[in-house]
Amino acid sequence: MTIGLRDDSSSAGRTKFEVFLDGRSAAARTVGLGKAVDLDIPVGGVLRLRLVATPVHTRSVEVFSTWGDARLLGDPAKVPPTT
Repeated sequence: MTIGLRDDSSSAGRTKFEVFLDGRSAAARTVGLGKAVDLDIPVGGVLRLRLVATPVHTRSVEVFSTWGDARLLGDPAKVPPTT
């Protein structure tokens, strides 16, 4: 998945993106405008996935956080293909 801020966010804004798997932190990144980050996090054997986006800045600015292209893919050896 790709994390980042929408183009209409304030250039002074930043967001902390966090991914939790079964309550444990799997990734945490702080991203500003124009600084998209790609994440690839294995979730095999995980029951609960939680995505958290928290604005991080000291003044009142508009920030629009995005989780782009997020996909959950099954293990081909365990999940039959769709027909």
